[in-house]
Amino acid sequence: MFIVFNADEFQTEINSRVDRYQADKKVLLSVSPLNMGRDGMALYRGSSESMDLPSPWDSYELNSIQVKTAFLNYTESMIMLFEPDYLIIGVEVNLLIRNNPDLWESYLELHDYVYSNLKEEYPDLPIGVSVFCVPYFPDWSPTDNLEEQLAGLKELEDSSDFISFSVHPFMSALTAETFPDDYLRKLFEMTDNPVAISESSYPAQYWQTITEPVIDFNGTPEKQSNFLSGLLGESNTFEALFVIWFSIHDYDALWEGALNRDPIGLVWRDTGLFDETGKSREAFDLWQSWYKKEYKQE
Repeated sequence: MFIVFNADEFQTEINSRVDRYQADKKVLLSVSPLNMGRDGMALYRGSSESMDLPSPWDSYELNSIQVKTAFLNYTESMIMLFEPDYLIIGVEVNLLIRNNPDLWESYLELHDYVYSNLKEEYPDLPIGVSVFCVPYFPDWSPTDNLEEQLAGLKELEDSSDFISFSVHPFMSALTAETFPDDYLRKLFEMTDNPVAISESSYPAQYWQTITEPVIDFNGTPEKQSNFLSGLLGESNTFEALFVIWFSIHDYDALWEGALNRDPIGLVWRDTGLFDETGKSREAFDLWQSWYKKEYKQE
C-alpha cells in the first residue's frame, strides 16, 4: 500500500510511525482539524510543522466543502496506514468553546460530516473525540463556563461512539497542591457515552513556569501515584475503553536541547513514570500492576 504526501519530511515521519507498529498492541489513532492553540483550523504541514496556510486554504471555513473533503480524505488515508482499533477525529475540541466560540458551530458541522461518512465505510470502528478536563471545573478555571461546556459536550455525543478525556487537572488553579476525590467521577458522569482517557499526566517533582505569571507546581512521586490510582480505579468503575499516560519518561535533556526550553514542553517534562535518569517511580509499579490484570471482553 502506498499513500503519498506532498512533503518528504511528513512522508518520512508517517513512515517511521508505521514502522514502529506492534501487531500485538491495540492502536489508537488521533487526528484533528484544529491547530495546537485550539482556536482555529490546523496549520499547513509542509517541510516543517505549523506553516502558514497557503491561499486559498487561509480563507476557507471549517465547514466548507473543501475542508470537509480534505479532512475526510486525510483521515481515511491514516486509517488505511495504521489500521486502528480506535479512532479520535478531534483533539481537545472543547477548548474551541473557550478560545474561539464563534467557530464552534462550523466545527460541529465538520465533525458530524466526517463521522457520518467514516461510519458508512467503517461501521465497526469505534470513532470518538477528545475533550480537555479543565473547562468542566470552573471552580479552578474561572474563565470557563460550565453550562456552555456541557452543551458543547452534548452536541458531540450523537456523532461520537465514545468521549475521550484529556486529563491534566494540574493545569488549573488546582496546580499540584490538591486533587478532589470526586473529580474523576464527576468528569465521567458528564457524558452518557462510553468513556476513555486519551492522555493523562501529573507532575512527580517540583517545577515552576518560566513565563508570567510564575506559578509553582509542588509535584511529588506520591501525589503522582495517588492521582494515577484514582484515575485507574474510576476508569475501571466506568468501564473506560482505554487509558493512556501521556509521557512515560521525564525529558529534561530533550527540553534543554531540541525543545530549546519551550514553555509548553515544560508542562509535561516531569510527569514521567520514569525520572530523567531512567529510574522508575512508584506510579510505574502501579501502572504495571493494572496492566497485567485480565479484563472482561464484551
